Amino acid sequence: MTAAALKTLMEHYGEAVWNYAYYLARNRSAADDIARETGAALSFPSSKDGDAEVSVPLAAMISIPVLDDGSSPVYDTLPPLPKMTFPLPADMEGKLEAALVFRADTGSAYMLLVPAGWKASAVTGVNGSYATALEDPADPQQRLDYSDNAWGCTGCATGSIGTYFPGKAGWAEQQGFTVIPPAFTRQYVAGTEGADARTVRYSLAAEAKDYQTEGTAYYEEGEWGYLFRQLELTSSSGSAGQDAAVLETILSFFTANSGPLILPAAGNTEAGAEQPGGRKPAVQ
Repeated sequence: MTAAALKTLMEHYGEAVWNYAYYLARNRSAADDIARETGAALSFPSSKDGDAEVSVPLAAMISIPVLDDGSSPVYDTLPPLPKMTFPLPADMEGKLEAALVFRADTGSAYMLLVPAGWKASAVTGVNGSYATALEDPADPQQRLDYSDNAWGCTGCATGSIGTYFPGKAGWAEQQGFTVIPPAFTRQYVAGTEGADARTVRYSLAAEAKDYQTEGTAYYEEGEWGYLFRQLELTSSSGSAGQDAAVLETILSFFTANSGPLILPAAGNTEAGAEQPGGRKPAVQ
């Protein structure tokens, strides 16, 4: 979310946004903090020079619950940001933003790398699942969609794993789910062991003519069922489309963290210190 986009949002919905933030935080100063963009920048190491830094804007937003009767606990302290260690090419400055999504229901947050200047929104589902959507204000057909079932709806996760992971359709159908994979133009698993074996990259033609969708997904099996995280970025395949390096950086940040970078609630440094599957997050 850019400063201009935030200004427009606040001009039309500012009071409602502030009131919602105040309702969540039950604290005036915290509402002021949550309802505005951070105005900060985040530094990443350069992929070419380890001593140099690449700075990108840090834009914050609240994940809005689909249903909230006011009885749920709320948190008003933003998690601390760790030092970034994921390397960025120097030419990503001006092309990328770090989107920080705060969840007042848990006090945690997550962060994605996204195209600079795109309009963003985030929601939390009734079952705890969550999603973030962004679109290019100059071309709404260009968009980024992230979703996480947060261990909820195991059936949904099973169907998604069968749909997007090679060789998993039969497994999903054995669980009672019909799988109709999309027409992939490219599809491959990141590796053969650990989290890489549960990470897929794929490409497919978007519904709009001359647009392409690049995606990645990650899954994990646990005592609660299945976790499924997915990020897709749809852009024009023409010269006005997203820079290939931008696409690759956004998707690589996701795969490096087995999803977004998870920031545990303040005071809970143990939770989220290591990503699912044993893969260390791209921070130190």
